[in-house]
Amino acid sequence: MKKRILAGALVGAALLLTVGCGKKDDKQEDNTSVAGPVLVELEDAEKGNLVEFGAYEQDGNEENGKEAVEWLVLEVKGGKALLLSRYGLDFRPFDESGKEASWENCSLRAWLNTEFYENAFTQEEWDSIEWTTLQNSGDAMDTEDKVFLLSVEEAEKYFEKDEKGADGRDYNVHRVAAPTKAALQKDNNTVYNGSWYDGNSPYWLRTTGSFPIAAAIVDYNGDIYDAGHGVGEPKDMIRPAIWIELE
Repeated sequence: MKKRILAGALVGAALLLTVGCGKKDDKQEDNTSVAGPVLVELEDAEKGNLVEFGAYEQDGNEENGKEAVEWLVLEVKGGKALLLSRYGLDFRPFDESGKEASWENCSLRAWLNTEFYENAFTQEEWDSIEWTTLQNSGDAMDTEDKVFLLSVEEAEKYFEKDEKGADGRDYNVHRVAAPTKAALQKDNNTVYNGSWYDGNSPYWLRTTGSFPIAAAIVDYNGDIYDAGHGVGEPKDMIRPAIWIELE
């Protein structure tokens, strides 16, 4: 199996990080995800629960510090858990150059595994985050990452289907997500209002889209749009995923 490992900058800011998972505070109204998720301690995590791990600016007030990140538990096996952020933590293009549609080479992969990784987690938490081997779409090489996005296949696997709309597309209330207040302060976001998806926004998947120079997304209504959005567009949310050790 061919792999390309992103490693270089993961340890770059270790001595600058402070220990502590951040405060718990107002982030965003819950329009999202699995019905009635329960917040539990990491060691008690089961599929469908919420856990807190790491910290990131979410309430839009940097003066009061970062807020604890809530994660939806997608899978638990072998003393490890697959986590997906409950909210969209940022709005960024898939690739800042607008030219790279592969996960292997996109700027979002680099940002998640350097700047986000170093900012959201403490050095102690780094030790709990597993390297994950990812199988990528198209001609992209397999990669090993600490932080990643779900693929189309994973977004289908971990969220049950809901119902089909009049246009034949799947509308999935379990897969939708809303951005944090801090993310909303950016002027490049796309947030939809109306009906049950009030306040939700599309978010990136790592799978190459069927449109030229595009990456797949989960739309505001939970539908997987595999044709994708142009990779240079900054209007889609980021929902990071990580595998962590529970023991």
